Parts: sequence; structure tokens; C-alpha cells
Amino acid sequence: MFLLLCTATLAVASFQGSDDFSTVSSGLSVSELPDWLPHAERGEALYLQGAIVGSNAKLAELEDRLLDIEKTIANLKAAGEDFRGLGSQAKNLRDDLEGEHQDLDENEARLTTLTSVLSITNLWLWARFHGPPILGILLILMIGLQLAKFAGRAILRRANADTSHGDADERIQRAETLVLVFRKAAAIILWSIGIVAILSELGVNTTALAATLGLLGIAVSLGSQGLVKDFISGFFMLLENQLAIGDVISINGSISGTVENFGMRVTVLRDGSGALHFIPNGSISRVSNQTHGYSKTVFSIGVGYREDPDEVIEVIEDVLNKFAKEDGWAAMILESPVVLGVDSLEESEVSFKISIKVLPGKQWGIRRELLKRLKISFDLNDIEMPFPQRVHYTESEQPISKTIARRQKV
Repeated sequence: MFLLLCTATLAVASFQGSDDFSTVSSGLSVSELPDWLPHAERGEALYLQGAIVGSNAKLAELEDRLLDIEKTIANLKAAGEDFRGLGSQAKNLRDDLEGEHQDLDENEARLTTLTSVLSITNLWLWARFHGPPILGILLILMIGLQLAKFAGRAILRRANADTSHGDADERIQRAETLVLVFRKAAAIILWSIGIVAILSELGVNTTALAATLGLLGIAVSLGSQGLVKDFISGFFMLLENQLAIGDVISINGSISGTVENFGMRVTVLRDGSGALHFIPNGSISRVSNQTHGYSKTVFSIGVGYREDPDEVIEVIEDVLNKFAKEDGWAAMILESPVVLGVDSLEESEVSFKISIKVLPGKQWGIRRELLKRLKISFDLNDIEMPFPQRVHYTESEQPISKTIARRQKV
């Protein structure tokens, strides 16, 4: 990027002049001189500019006089009169014109050599004049980018050290999302200011440039309203803390996955199969966040109809209480597990519902571990976990229909 900026500034400088103007005695203005030109060379350049303007005026005068003499010679020749004296004058004028053209070419060549930034000597002069301000601007730009980077790190450190606002992983996730967007926005703003400052240092009319870019921005925004909608939606999603990198979310009730990246324009999700989804923020109408603040694991487990519901609840509560006190699992549980009771009477089982409030993102692992432990406990306590059964009869064993049996008795 630094080399690109230097190349651009050199290109601009080759066409850029200073605010120093000079006029010759005829009142004609002369072209601007480069602001990096030293005083001695500037005086010579001003002299050459005046000489060039004078040469052009003298050439125009000589050409007019030569044209008049040639017309007179043509008339005398047509009348058969003597024109040898005028012929000598015409020859002298042509010699003067040739000499003046030669002087003009030499002066223009010398002026080009003095003012062209493409020569090595002038390139050094240009760098010595514009180099320090441009390097200063770039230095300030680099310092600003580093400060933005340090600010991001400070936010992450504070989020990591703060223990008063929920889970540390969740705080860090949200801080990383904020830092990512902040650093991108800071980089865009700082680079824009730096480029404008460099162009201003080179004498470019940044006001006209800003007006042009403003009109261009309006034209682009009218042609890309969807893009503007994406950015606005992304801004409010960030402002309202709807999601963060690492959250497990569902978008519009159709796409679910883990947030891998969140920007002002697009949200990136990876689903359970590993597919990566890029979703424009403007198309998001509903975000269901399963790991925001806290999570709950709510599930049901069924037993046979012959089992005593109170006994089953005691067994489940015993498993839950032991699980909630174990090292490694206890830190993930925010509230004591609750057996909500009989949830439903199904075709072949009595269903009991369990609810546990846990740290964000821990609900799936806790559910799997509890289902395993409940199965083992049910087996040890001889509690039946029913499954669909089917009875098969052979033709010889098939029982007699009750209707037929009743009629046979009659």
C-alpha cells in the first residue's frame, strides 16, 4: 500500500504546480512552476517562461511581416516591376524566423528539464520538498492503525478480566465481534483521511474531489440500495448485540449454525454438516440465538406404564443432583436441575420432562451426558424404558375371533 501511494503521488506531482505566478511586461500570464523548484532554478525558469512568451509574440510578428512582403512581391511580379529589394528583406525575415524558432525550442527544452519530475535530479528535489510531509502523514496513519489495534487488544483484555457480566467465553466472543468491526471501520476512515491529506499536500483540490465522490456515492447508493440495507442492518445487529462470533444461531427459522464471521454487510454461518453460509444482513428478518446470555437444555425421557411415577422422579432427581455436584459439570450449571414432572402420556410410555439452565453453548453436551446416565440408572433400578413391540401369530396359533366364539356358544 505504501508503494502504491508513493507511485500515485509521483504521478500527481508531475502535473502539479505551485501558487507562484509570474507575468511578463506584455501582461500575459505564464504557467505555474513546481513548488519544489529551488530559488535559483525558479529564477531561471521564470526568465525562460518570459523568453518563451516573448519568442511566441516575436514569431507572430515576423510571420505577419513576412506574409505582407510575400504578398507585395507577388503583386510586383504580376505587374512586371522590380522586387529584388523586397526579396532580400524576405530572406532576412526567414532567417530571423528560423533563429527565433531555434531559440524557442532551446528555451522550451531547458524549461522542461528544469520542471520535469521525471529526471533524477528533480525527483530528488521533489522528494526533499514533499517527502517529509507525506512521510509525516503516513507515520500518523500507521500510528492511528496501531492505536486502533491496541484499543482492540485492550477491549479483549478487559472482557477477559471482567467477571461480573456472565460467562467469560461469551464476553470474549462479543468483544471479538466488536473489535473486528471497529478495526475495519477505523482502517477505512484512517486510510481515507490519509489519502485526502496526501492529495492536499500535492495541491489537489480536495473540495472538488470530495464533491465528485459525493455525487458518485449518491449514484452508487441509488443503484445498490440492497447493499446500503445490508450495512444498515449489520450496524443495528451489532448495536443491539444480537449475535457474536461463536454464537449458535438460527436465521429466519431456516438456516442454523455457528457464527464464524460477522461484518457490516454479511454474516457467515457454518452448519452442522460443515457447509458455510454467507447471508446478507439485509435479508435477515429474525435471529434466534441459542447461546445468548444463558442456555437451557430441556428434554423428555419415557418409561413404561407399569412404573410408579413418584419412584421414577426420585431416580431422575438423584441422577441430576449427583451430576450437578460433579467437578467439571458443576461450573457449567447455573441453576439446580428441575424435573418438571409428567409431560405427556404417549402410546407406549409415560414421558417426564427435565429442564436445566446452563452456560451458553453447553446444553448439548450436558443433555447427551444426562441421557447416558439416566439410561444406566434406569437399568440399575429395573425401570423399563419401553420401545414399540409387535406380536406375531402363525395360522395354527391364531386365536378365534370373539364374535365367532360368542355365536358358537349360542
